[in-house]
Amino acid sequence: MILLENRVVVVTGASQGIGRAIALGLAKKKAVLFLVARNGLALQEVADIARTSSPRVMLQAVDLAVDGADTEIAESLGQEFGGLDGLVHCAGAFSKGALETASMCPRVRNLGY
Repeated sequence: MILLENRVVVVTGASQGIGRAIALGLAKKKAVLFLVARNGLALQEVADIARTSSPRVMLQAVDLAVDGADTEIAESLGQEFGGLDGLVHCAGAFSKGALETASMCPRVRNLGY
């Protein structure tokens, strides 16, 4: 069994759906959370709920599709926690079209930790 207590975990797409469920589940396991999503109001609601279980919750409303968002997150992580122990990437976008013409994410970046 993996112990998550006091481990720093970043959850992207944390404001709704699977990302929200995972964030709240990690909070119950006492993980330290860094929650990321575009919708700041919904993200704040998730953070408020998570704070009832988690020792520490930080949030950052940012659109990961915007250039520099990953750098912004990495800087915040470094300042607040010095790094991270895990990443759960649930942010995504849906685009209707043929699979053959779908692009792969051209900017897969490392958060630097």
